Amino acid sequence: MNQEKFCESKNISEIPKSIELNELISILSDAKIPLESWGKGKAKTIDHLMSEIENGEAKLIINELGKIERHINVATVIVTHTDKDGVIYSLREEKQIFKDGRVRERNFPTSVSEKFKENESPEEAGRRALSEELDIHQIEEFTQLAPCSNVEESQSYPGLSTYHNKYPFTAKIGVEEFSQNGYIEEQSDKTNYFVWDIVDGYNPPNLKR
Repeated sequence: MNQEKFCESKNISEIPKSIELNELISILSDAKIPLESWGKGKAKTIDHLMSEIENGEAKLIINELGKIERHINVATVIVTHTDKDGVIYSLREEKQIFKDGRVRERNFPTSVSEKFKENESPEEAGRRALSEELDIHQIEEFTQLAPCSNVEESQSYPGLSTYHNKYPFTAKIGVEEFSQNGYIEEQSDKTNYFVWDIVDGYNPPNLKR
């Protein structure tokens, strides 16, 4: 199946969720997306993208020029904790280790992020990110900041331009949810590691970095 089935007269059109994997591969290949580089280094696989489409987490759009774009809505959360001595901690994702041995270093200004599911609100997506990735459920303060948007070539899917609609939040957690040594999230294909940084106050010698 080729792009013309979804794109008539160069109108903007969405590739349907019901697309088959072989059809998706054919469309991406026709668009000169370098699929041979996917699943290597920092890149995800075609199966990851297929899952995003099926779950309503991402839309593939064919624009008026016939180029394929990935569109996602993302909730991002900066997680902080202030201890009894007034020391302020900020959480960050340190790295991902894939089951095949690949290591993906992470350096984001936010602690966690989560793509929206279908019909999910920004706050629901943000709170789900804390629950699923960090097992954090009790939040003292959860504040939404101003949304923003950007477009970039995705590191996860080389050659595929990704349009992000970002909905940022800050979350303050109490001592009940605070794990000084950080958090570990086990997924089917990888393990994610989160660590705390001191942003104000002393640096306890037993804090793992």
